[in-house]
Amino acid sequence: WLAGTFEIVFTYPLEFVKTQLQLQQRASTMYAGSSSGGYTGAMQCFTRTVSERGVLGLYRGGSAWVIFAGPRSAVRFSVF
Repeated sequence: WLAGTFEIVFTYPLEFVKTQLQLQQRASTMYAGSSSGGYTGAMQCFTRTVSERGVLGLYRGGSAWVIFAGPRSAVRFSVF
């Protein structure tokens, strides 16, 4: 149970950054090159999120992942 929770706690910020970059790319193609405050890369997205929203900003929208990671991992471990 704990392993699944730690997995999400450590990997979710990377997923958050990846999603932000993907959403930025999709928005720029939808709005024909609109570059209003976009990120230049993953590290800039990471540091800007931490500076603007704090460390918890990297977990924005991730509460469901953290809540269900433990039980999911426990079921997976017990089945295999």
